[in-house]
Amino acid sequence: MTEFKPIRILNRIPGALSYKGRIESVFAIDMIVYNKEHIERESFSSVETCEKYIEAIEGEETVWLNVTGLNNVEEINMLGMLFDMPTNILEQIVNVSRQSNFRMTPDWIYSVFQMIYLHGDKIEFEHLGIFTEGRFVLTFQEKEGDVFDSVRERMMNALGHIRSKKADYLYYSLLDAMVDNYLDVMEKIKYDINLMEEAIIEEERVDAKAIHALRKSILMLRMTTSETDRLLGRIALGSGYTFTTTDQYYLDSLSDHNRELVNELSLQREVVNALFENHMLNNSNDMNTIMTTLTIFSAIFIPLSFLAGIFGMNFLYMPGLDYAHGFALFIGICLTIVAVMITLFKVKRWF
Repeated sequence: MTEFKPIRILNRIPGALSYKGRIESVFAIDMIVYNKEHIERESFSSVETCEKYIEAIEGEETVWLNVTGLNNVEEINMLGMLFDMPTNILEQIVNVSRQSNFRMTPDWIYSVFQMIYLHGDKIEFEHLGIFTEGRFVLTFQEKEGDVFDSVRERMMNALGHIRSKKADYLYYSLLDAMVDNYLDVMEKIKYDINLMEEAIIEEERVDAKAIHALRKSILMLRMTTSETDRLLGRIALGSGYTFTTTDQYYLDSLSDHNRELVNELSLQREVVNALFENHMLNNSNDMNTIMTTLTIFSAIFIPLSFLAGIFGMNFLYMPGLDYAHGFALFIGICLTIVAVMITLFKVKRWF
């Protein structure tokens, strides 16, 4: 086990940004500017070069900035100043945690999610922040790589409605991509649960760490989907940031899918808890079987040890010591005792 190294800085100055994660990544901004007629994509290694490009943008294009490298707090702070983001939002961006939450005003909406997706057969968890204001959407990630490639493909190839709609629809598209990956992860979890259930029913040995990993994945997925459900509920009530009527329809549909996922997670959590209980029960039964077998062997040898102890005493005169077939008779008696005891245990169904 590696040595614990605390990452929280005590007594820091209020409002000062401090990265709480453990991933060191190069700062980069992937910017996509688009409308119905055209689309541009540029990459930047600093906020200074990106700022000049943003100032040169004219018209009503929607702008998506995907920021990676949250450990570069100076660049994050400069980006926050560029978009006049509140200090507490910037603190949440670099305060990497497993919690999901959101902040909403009539002018902007900021949300923190766990970006949960499959990398091969492994479930990955990554901190993701999304800030939406006007025609700008900013996403903040710790490292390169995310679940939004399908969104980028639709943008670049003008598929669907994304190029003809504003930032609200882009925000919905990002949430929809995350929920789709949640569903993929849920299917993987259900598949693993079924395999584990079959193994437990067949009384095969199951790794307890695998059960705990499933419980952790379900817990993390439930935490972020529950917060997503609360966010979509607030949007549906129209309290805070306002979406257009057409985009509200898509968000309502997304809310239904997310709520189904929340309910499914509750069910699978109960299934995993039951599997863990059955796993512990199987282990107890195995231990009981082992102890029963050892007890029966011990019980069988009790009278044999008693007889051996008697005839092993160093008396000068003992009956049967001078008998020519004494040893064979002693062995016969021992075998008879063993047979009678085993038969008795079988009749009583002790094993």
